[in-house]
Amino acid sequence: MEKVNYYKQAPTWLYNMAGETRFCKTQEEVDQAWEDGWFGPPFMAKTTALMSSVEFESKAEMKRVVEDDPRYSGLTINLRKNKDELMMDILSFEEEHDIQPVIVGGD
Repeated sequence: MEKVNYYKQAPTWLYNMAGETRFCKTQEEVDQAWEDGWFGPPFMAKTTALMSSVEFESKAEMKRVVEDDPRYSGLTINLRKNKDELMMDILSFEEEHDIQPVIVGGD
């Protein structure tokens, strides 16, 4: 069973890479905010590694994690590919878009 991400359900507080917060009352607001790069929970942005350095147990986990990370917006995970091919897609995306590990100022 897939774990529920309550930050993708209204109402909720979301966060962006600039450290700003935003309260979304409706599901439409939440969905649009995620598409625009807002995310949750805020601690995810403090030390999130590059996906190419993560060991995934399954292709489904790889897809879920990439979809939940706003740095990878625009990357599509094709589950018909094997894990090595998907990892190469992720690595290429990181290089093409200069994706960096996220480290936001401390508390």
